[in-house]
Amino acid sequence: MLKENEQILQNALKNAREELKARQGQLTNLESKIRLKEDLIRISQQSVRTENEKYFHTVRKCEEKEAYRVSLVQQLGQVNFDLEETGLKIRKLQLSGANLEKKRQRHVDQVKALEGDPENKPEYRSIGEELEVLRDKKRRLDEN
Repeated sequence: MLKENEQILQNALKNAREELKARQGQLTNLESKIRLKEDLIRISQQSVRTENEKYFHTVRKCEEKEAYRVSLVQQLGQVNFDLEETGLKIRKLQLSGANLEKKRQRHVDQVKALEGDPENKPEYRSIGEELEVLRDKKRRLDEN
């Protein structure tokens, strides 16, 4: 009986060692899987960091472009304002030039009227000029 008990214990010990080896193999396999998952997590975290950096870089670039666009719009607004102001100045100069041309033409007409027949004087004669024209007409009538 002792031999049988010893044999049973030997078999139990042998089975326990085999099971221990099997479990150690499973443990090694699980440890290997854990290391792989940890490596995957590290790689994923690095990938996420890289993607975040790219995203923030892109956001910064977009913000810079938007700021540049706003600056250009402001400059364009100033240029448009300057152009409008210049256009108004040009219009004033054109009107001023037109008024000067009218005055010049009036003086030319006055000179022509003084050189020629007093009755052909322009309509905008002064009162003194009108009196002179009327006196000339009266003299001519008196002479006839």
